[in-house]
Amino acid sequence: MTNSDIFHKMLGIVNEAHKNHKDDNGNPLIFHLLYVTVSLSKTHPDPELLAAALGQKLFEMTDISVQYLLNEGITYRTTQIISALTQNIPNSQYKQQILDNPDAARIKFYSLSHQLQQQPDVLKASQIKSFRNDIRIILSDKRLILSPIN
Repeated sequence: MTNSDIFHKMLGIVNEAHKNHKDDNGNPLIFHLLYVTVSLSKTHPDPELLAAALGQKLFEMTDISVQYLLNEGITYRTTQIISALTQNIPNSQYKQQILDNPDAARIKFYSLSHQLQQQPDVLKASQIKSFRNDIRIILSDKRLILSPIN
C-alpha cells in the first residue's frame, strides 16, 4: 500500500468510525479532524502524518485498535502517532507523551488552535488557559516546524 493509499484508507475508516460523533458545538467531529489535517498539510504534506491527524481520536472514542489499523494496512508509524495522542493516562504524563513525539505535537498544535478558534463559548476559562499554555510549550520546541513551507 502506498502512502497515498494509507491516507485514503484512513479517511474511510475515520469517516465510518466517527459518523455519529459530534464536537462540543454539536458539529460533526469529522469537520475538526479534516480542519486539523488540512492545516497540517500546509507545513507537512506527509501522508502518514496526515493519516494520523485524521485518526487522532480513534483510540479514545471508538473500539478501533492498533492491530485493526495495522491489519487494514495503516503503517506502524501512523498508529504510534495516534497512540501518543490518546489520553488514557494522567494529564501531565499525557502532555509529556505528546512532547516526546514531534509528529504528535504537530497534530496537537493544530488541534488545540482549532478548538480555541471554534469553541471559545463552550470552553471553560481554565481550559482556554491550559490550551494556550500547551500551545506555547509546543511552539517553544525547536524540533518542530509549524510555519508554512514557501
